[in-house]
Amino acid sequence: PVKDINLTEIKYKDKSREKQRKKNLQAKKAVQQQEPKPQKSKSTPNAAATVMRKKTAKQRRVVQSIDDEEEMAQEYRLLKKLKRGSIDESEFAKLTGTEELL
Repeated sequence: PVKDINLTEIKYKDKSREKQRKKNLQAKKAVQQQEPKPQKSKSTPNAAATVMRKKTAKQRRVVQSIDDEEEMAQEYRLLKKLKRGSIDESEFAKLTGTEELL
């Protein structure tokens, strides 16, 4: 179908058929005017962005494993600094969050 053509504007050659078409168009227009338009809900345009989607278990595990790997890498770097003597044991404990264990 062609999108630029309005089918309601095409006239019939037969006059009686054309009268019937006009009558039907007027009836449809009257019904549309009588029906109240549905009011759109006034929501914020960012409403979809504010709704947080709950992550699946697999997604949570992936995020958790990435966080764990980063934490292990950071602690490994701190341990290497401790062995080299760049930091002392109290500073190592403070940076790793184990100062209450000492």
